[in-house]
Amino acid sequence: MARFLLTVFLCILAYPVVHGTDLRAKLRLLSDEVIANHSKKGLLLLGVLEIGNVSVNGITISEMSGLAWDEDEQILYAVSDRGYIVHFRPVFDNSSLVDVIPAAIHVLRDHSGRPLSGHFIDSEGLEAVGHDNRINGDTELLVSFERTPRIDRYTPDGRYRAPVTIPEQLATPGSYKNRNTALESITIHDRYGIIMAPEKLSRSYPPSEFQLFATDGRMWSFATAGATAGSITGLTTTAEGNLIALERIFHNVITGFSFALHHMQPAGLHWRHEKLLRIGPEDGFFNDNFEGISRHRANYYFMISDDNNSALQRSLLVYFKLTAL
Repeated sequence: MARFLLTVFLCILAYPVVHGTDLRAKLRLLSDEVIANHSKKGLLLLGVLEIGNVSVNGITISEMSGLAWDEDEQILYAVSDRGYIVHFRPVFDNSSLVDVIPAAIHVLRDHSGRPLSGHFIDSEGLEAVGHDNRINGDTELLVSFERTPRIDRYTPDGRYRAPVTIPEQLATPGSYKNRNTALESITIHDRYGIIMAPEKLSRSYPPSEFQLFATDGRMWSFATAGATAGSITGLTTTAEGNLIALERIFHNVITGFSFALHHMQPAGLHWRHEKLLRIGPEDGFFNDNFEGISRHRANYYFMISDDNNSALQRSLLVYFKLTAL
């Protein structure tokens, strides 16, 4: 109980409480000094929106864990751990994100058309296919899941299309540290196709490394920024065909979360790895659990945090330019 009360106290000190249906940009949550520090590290903040107590069709938006940008439809899709897809329409003023409109929510359904339930829900990773071919209406979504590890194809309105074949190892729950650390992140690469990242594999793998897999079973590893405390929570592909990986680092209830961005460049059978930057509680995000990242255009990105359906955490949509590359 003492630890819980300490967490509450620290969270109250860390942020002003901002909730409601107005998602207007709230960069004022961070001081000018903190924003300048982000810029020095290579991350130019261009919008921080808090999504609090917003409901669409009777569903309150929470536990967002994956993002995918649809250039053709101008929609930012977000997937919730609770098994639904949110369609957001971002609003920009010059290069800054000033608002985001939750236009629709669609529940993910199984092959029989019934909403996912039980251990088949827990949707975590998201990627769009056919989203930038200048054809409207043909986008499909790839969704990765944890407790029953798999990747499935969906329409943007939540209708099941087909499974994606993944390495047998990743389809086996026992391959992971636990059932809540399975297929967390996915992206699509021009050369390697679908690339997926488990949050944490079993103890037979070095805890100070992350693993990336292609659907044909190829695997690549790279070092964590947070030693054994890090978990990979997001993947996206750069305009040049490289990878950006989002790492969440949990310290403890007193010092909060950090996150790091990694850059991987294909080099023959390996990937060149570079840790781009690390953002800590001193940078204005104390208890924010970032789990999703998606490239918008050029070197501009969206990132979202999972509030775990808790009053102690926030759903933050962050828009930034990555200048560290």
